[in-house]
Amino acid sequence: MDMEFNEEQQMLADMAEKYLHENYDFDARQASVRANAGFSPEQWSAFAEMGWLAATLPEAAGGFEAGAMGLVALCEPMGKHMVTEPFLESAVTCASILAQVGTAAAIERLQAMGEGRLTGALAVAELFRQPSWNNTYVWGRPHGSGYMLQGDKTVVLNGARADFFIVTAKTWGASRALFVVDANHPGVKRKACTTWDGRNAANVRFDKVYLEADALIAQSKVARDVLKNAYLTSVIAAGAEAVGAMKALLDATVDYTKQRVQYGQRLADFQVLRHKMVDMLVQVEQTRSLLLAAAAASDAGADDAQRLITALKIKAASAGRFVAQNAVQLHGGIATTDDLNVGHYLKRLTALESWPMSRDAFVEHYIDLVRSA
Repeated sequence: MDMEFNEEQQMLADMAEKYLHENYDFDARQASVRANAGFSPEQWSAFAEMGWLAATLPEAAGGFEAGAMGLVALCEPMGKHMVTEPFLESAVTCASILAQVGTAAAIERLQAMGEGRLTGALAVAELFRQPSWNNTYVWGRPHGSGYMLQGDKTVVLNGARADFFIVTAKTWGASRALFVVDANHPGVKRKACTTWDGRNAANVRFDKVYLEADALIAQSKVARDVLKNAYLTSVIAAGAEAVGAMKALLDATVDYTKQRVQYGQRLADFQVLRHKMVDMLVQVEQTRSLLLAAAAASDAGADDAQRLITALKIKAASAGRFVAQNAVQLHGGIATTDDLNVGHYLKRLTALESWPMSRDAFVEHYIDLVRSA
């Protein structure tokens, strides 16, 4: 397997870095977070025009099938510049689910997503319950020739701006299912909120939401597999975003310690602080190596792809916390202010620890994979 970008992927990475460097600085990001919970229609349209939203979509939906390595090429710069638009939630997770379903309706929806006309949100979490089929209390009850959806989902990322939801629910008999629900359905009620890391979200109530039969897009084992595969794809994208954020934190910390003088010396001249930054660098490089290995294995359909992706999730969570906490410590009190980007990287990396599920859930999954190997 080739664990480096090919020419096209490198061009994609360079384009993303150039655009975000010129058009997505920290001040503009903060203004967007304050004004509209981190979603800029202008930026989203620009992402669509550059082909980013269609990069990993199937050709049938007008996509380029850039694969996991293409996701890495895009998401590393997004992590570096702390993009708050719902690329991960909509263009990766929801798009992956719809691409696997592959029906004519799903392809049509994917085309609209790739053109920037629609965004989606995965409604899976419930109050006091970890995302899991066994803890799903939203029901999709048969009603006439279709279904009636009833229940609540909490902290649905991109929930405040989404045009549609993909909802995990239980059905009679099949016990597990995925439904597509338009956000403007009269039975859908959402209460918008902003997450700790500056992204839009919502608590969503599905109150007697009557659906046609084709709103059910997967059920039973198929639904479980579709969601699992979407999670694995999301882990690669989130891992790339985490690596981009960690590299930015390391660079910012090295620059700061070269400028900050204490006791007549630059902070960078203190050996113990150099050791801390070397430890940060090791964590960044280890995580990126695992990221590239996982992405390459995914694109190649390798037998160990799932194990590598699961390991990536675990490593990115622990390394992200280590790098962010050390960056805050080395910057001192200024790192906790809203005006410096360091604290915002910490918030984003902390949020990524639990996307799409917690680090502990992936540790348990990794143990199961090793035992069954």
